[in-house]
Amino acid sequence: MVYLSFAMGMKVTFLIPVFNAIETIRYTVDSIFGQTMRDFQVIIVNDGSTDGTGEYLESIRDKRFKVVHQANAGYVKALMRGSELIDTPYFARLDADDIALPDRLAKQVAFLDQNPQVAVVGSRVGYVAGRKSHFKIKVGRFKLEPTFAPNMKNPPLWSPHFDGNSVAHPSVTIRTDAFRKIGGYRDLAPSEDLDLWLRMEDAGYQLACLDDLLVLYRVTGSSESSKAHYKQLLRGRYARHCHDCRRAGVEEPTLEEFEISYPLSGDRIADGAARLKLRNAFGELLSGNVFRGGASRDLCGSFKS
Repeated sequence: MVYLSFAMGMKVTFLIPVFNAIETIRYTVDSIFGQTMRDFQVIIVNDGSTDGTGEYLESIRDKRFKVVHQANAGYVKALMRGSELIDTPYFARLDADDIALPDRLAKQVAFLDQNPQVAVVGSRVGYVAGRKSHFKIKVGRFKLEPTFAPNMKNPPLWSPHFDGNSVAHPSVTIRTDAFRKIGGYRDLAPSEDLDLWLRMEDAGYQLACLDDLLVLYRVTGSSESSKAHYKQLLRGRYARHCHDCRRAGVEEPTLEEFEISYPLSGDRIADGAARLKLRNAFGELLSGNVFRGGASRDLCGSFKS
């Protein structure tokens, strides 16, 4: 495999897949230029955008940036292609609608340098909505500063086995050699991150999450299709089942075999749909759509434990 060396001596690479993100990618790029750590490079995989995103990316004049264009193949395929080109010890994930706060790289790289047993480090994230570059909003008379930090039984270490998929994918910085040793991403969107964390843990690597707020994560009120929702439920359960198989020393089934053997129940699908509606309600509230957010919340139903 051939790796790119377009910026010699760099320590960390931002890996960003992008599809039709012209309204937000500029803010993401600006946040990269605002990093206090300067020895980084950027790989952006343009997954067949048709809205001017590709032209904007080509206008960036900085030797640290590498833009790869491909026909539309999906988010994970773009991640997989970009990850093959990384030639730095670490890489930092970021999506094309998120914002890296200035100390993000400096703090996560320092942590990995000081903790060689840790292969993945995430962070607390703050939520933004629309095209706002801040995370303080007002809903009615209440001022909210929504942030998220995962519950961890042994902070700063976190375990996907015990703590679940509780760290935001765009907040992580990953040790490249560990990532490659376990085979990198598998095409299990939208649960490719959970699958990666579980395989990292099964291979004996530690994962961590800093309590520092280092990434602003954009939330929208747009609903996913029922097909995508079913896929998320199915592939999340499949990733956990494969994890159980590895721990038991038995062969993993294929995704098709798993879907036949362990079909999703109607209650589980309804529960997942309720959680999706609640997430959309949160996005509407963050966007200032109080009535739409409230209506979505009221429709969310009850969750199964």
